[in-house]
Amino acid sequence: MLAKLARRVYSIERFKPLSKEAERLLIDLGIFNVVFDVGDGSKGWPGQAPFDRIIVTAAAEERPQALIDQLAVGGILIVPVGRDPTAQVVERIVKSESGLQRDTLMPVRFVPLVTGALPVLGQG
Repeated sequence: MLAKLARRVYSIERFKPLSKEAERLLIDLGIFNVVFDVGDGSKGWPGQAPFDRIIVTAAAEERPQALIDQLAVGGILIVPVGRDPTAQVVERIVKSESGLQRDTLMPVRFVPLVTGALPVLGQG
């Protein structure tokens, strides 16, 4: 669990009920260093940037520039990338003073990273 490895973990969930349930479970486990927000994860959390590490748990169609921009120098972004679920890969992007280094780590299959306006419950 990341919360045991880091001083603080920031987590963005698209759906408020899932975020609240995760927060409740972690509190029940005595874990208090995770900060939650509800929103579009592809936009990151600019108010808390820069980040040393960012891990994305859904596949972006393309490398999410907003997350790359929020990396600290020396920071690492781990992100599954690919439009076709049968052709996704996990990429490691390292930000340095001289630019970005991108490595493909392995093929994967993730759910898509949904972007845009958050759904209104009870509609559509």
